[in-house]
Amino acid sequence: MERRYHMSSIPVVIFPHCSWGQFPYQKLAAVLQTVRPVYYVTGSAPEPVPWPEALQAVTVDDVPAIFNQPALVIVTHPYWVRTVAALRPHRLVVMLPHLTMDEETYLWQKCWAQLSAIADLVCTESETRYLELSLRTSAALLLTGEDPSASATVTIGTEQIPLRDYEVLFLRCIGDLTHEQPGGAAKTAAVQWVLREDYYSLLREQTGPHETVSFLFAVYEYLLGRPSAKPHLIESFRQASVTEGYGSSLTTHYRFLSAVHAQNDELEEAIHVYGITAVSEEERQSYEQLCRWMEQDRPDLAKAEVFRLNDDYQSALAALSGAFDTEARRLRMRICLDAGWMEAALECLTPEERLGPSDVKAHKLLTGTVMSMRGRRHEAIRLFLEVALNEEEALAHIVEIDALEEGLERLQDRISDSGNGGVANER
Repeated sequence: MERRYHMSSIPVVIFPHCSWGQFPYQKLAAVLQTVRPVYYVTGSAPEPVPWPEALQAVTVDDVPAIFNQPALVIVTHPYWVRTVAALRPHRLVVMLPHLTMDEETYLWQKCWAQLSAIADLVCTESETRYLELSLRTSAALLLTGEDPSASATVTIGTEQIPLRDYEVLFLRCIGDLTHEQPGGAAKTAAVQWVLREDYYSLLREQTGPHETVSFLFAVYEYLLGRPSAKPHLIESFRQASVTEGYGSSLTTHYRFLSAVHAQNDELEEAIHVYGITAVSEEERQSYEQLCRWMEQDRPDLAKAEVFRLNDDYQSALAALSGAFDTEARRLRMRICLDAGWMEAALECLTPEERLGPSDVKAHKLLTGTVMSMRGRRHEAIRLFLEVALNEEEALAHIVEIDALEEGLERLQDRISDSGNGGVANER
């Protein structure tokens, strides 16, 4: 089926993880450049390789000139976070290629969390990460799938280009974002939940009850608000208890049942389930806090905390939408910090709540982190040094700034180095 995509002509700037010759999303970039200029950021000088006619190689120094008009930025490596955040693009899309666990250092993870927190759309090739993003961001896409058949075709020049289902969804999301419909992008991305639910429903029919298949089936049902998530999650727990043992499967499978109960406004059952899985001292304290909130007639706080404990940060924030007291703001701040939403966390600290030394310190560290992320390096370092006068641990934030700058320099060198293929495997 020939498909036309309604996308505005605002320019696209790609901040990559590798040279163009190794870029894994060339097909999607080719479709985008049929209706808009597409710029590919290289290192200190454009790499000496053949470029597609409509694709323009630019250096980092050239990029600000492009931003005299609204632009959509695509980023494929977390180390670009401060460069991109400082530009404040009109729309930001993150596309994370498949990585090995060795690449995910603490700095990498921190930059990834900050980058995904400010993005309008986050895409990944890992289903595990995709599900995490679905609970954390408003719009996420899985850039892979089991169905190899074409869902649509698009014409580029005289050539018919086949598109997989996830590629179609990606281009539709870009159309939503560039037509001032960010909410539409979230709805479009959510279509993939239905596709994944259908896939695991069919797979479960073939395999029967299975610890992984039943669990993933249940998670997609949860994302879609289906009541059937509960029995399939219990089914996965029973299967996992046989293969993994009862103890470990309590936290890996059974605990998520508390989020399912909370979604259905069954808070007593949700807290009871979490209590069963609470083993460590910290988990027991969380369970006791949940019980206290219920005794204090604060089901909103308890519900939000159950979601937070299950890493469903979107639902956790939604549960607090009508609460603005001090306790709710502090829980909201913790949710934002866990999710990597630093700017939102900073907004939770009102002037009245910055009276104690610990609050002043937290405010300075958060402000410094946000300034650093937005490219205001010197202001961030000044705040970190002020905190370091009393707590030397704050110097680690300055070390991170230097480490990221060094990592980004190595990344740019690799992008420009077409001699070894330009693959940026930066750590």
